[in-house]
Amino acid sequence: MTTLDPADLGPSRTYKLLSALVVPRPIAWLGTMSADGVPNLAPFSFFNVVSNDPPTVMVSITNRPDGRDKDSLTNLDHDPGATISLVSYPQFEQMWHSSLTHEPEVDEYAAAGLPTEPGDRVAALRVADAPAALEVTRTRRIEVGAYTLNLLRVLALHVRDDLIDERLHVDLAGLDAVGRLSTRFIRVDDIFEPPN
Repeated sequence: MTTLDPADLGPSRTYKLLSALVVPRPIAWLGTMSADGVPNLAPFSFFNVVSNDPPTVMVSITNRPDGRDKDSLTNLDHDPGATISLVSYPQFEQMWHSSLTHEPEVDEYAAAGLPTEPGDRVAALRVADAPAALEVTRTRRIEVGAYTLNLLRVLALHVRDDLIDERLHVDLAGLDAVGRLSTRFIRVDDIFEPPN
């Protein structure tokens, strides 16, 4: 077994290994609203659940290459309310388009050709045809090197009617979620049960 020390690897090679080993990572399609009322949408794969009580998820956002904050982080600093839409495979190209860098005055939902729904609890929009979405509010901002870890309390969960039953079981195959594997992506399409 190869043993590697992050101090010897440096940040770039450590990122390469961590993003390939901690897999699959779901994608948070993070919707925020700027101080000027411009909707922002960007995908982040450093995303996961951290608690169900209180219901909390985390999204980690890195700086731009020039060291400035990304628009999503600037917007969260202004208004901690946000949405997280889950990305299904049919939306992959639109998600990819939304990952491109745009000026802060660009509505990234419109730029990616995405329909929107207003939030019930937050000002931020969500992707209307996403299979599921969360409405969240940031409760903590934690600086970790060039990243900012955002702890987000879940205020509401939206699930497409055909994907959830009365027992709150989600049709994972129907969700058709996309995740990140290093520089590649994965679909959740090979689901199996553990042995009894």
